[in-house]
Amino acid sequence: MNFHVNIALHYLKPKNSSFISLLSFISILDITIGVMALIIIISVMNGLNHTLEKRVIGIESQLIVLNYNGFIDHYKKAIRKVSSISGVKSVSPFIYTDVMISSASTSEGSILRGIDIKTEEKGTDLKKYLVNGNLSELNNRKKNEIVLGKNSLKASSSIFHITPSLS
Repeated sequence: MNFHVNIALHYLKPKNSSFISLLSFISILDITIGVMALIIIISVMNGLNHTLEKRVIGIESQLIVLNYNGFIDHYKKAIRKVSSISGVKSVSPFIYTDVMISSASTSEGSILRGIDIKTEEKGTDLKKYLVNGNLSELNNRKKNEIVLGKNSLKASSSIFHITPSLS
């Protein structure tokens, strides 16, 4: 028999009464249940972490290059520079600013994120989360259309947005 098994059996066998054996059994059972619970919790948390990471990365970039003093003057040059880094799968420019959105019944502060449809579709799963319409319809420059978040203003025939000075 294996050396380790012999030592384990030596300490698990009752010497005088069966009470010690019962305590040993309960102790081993407690440790087994505790380890099983830890393994299950770690597995669930890893799955949750993977799911959340996949959803967040699906709509938000892992790296955002900003100029806090305003716009990036030569953004095409910056795009080429970031694209040349190994491991970068896609690069998409965007405009990010605070706005006030109002309709006939209400108004609220929001964030306006102007995206380039062609490059955004390569790097994110944004179209997967659209409820109505599709991103390709937004590429028509003759229409003034936007994508509103689920918790934004209720559907209205027209909305107005007010932005701070962009200069």
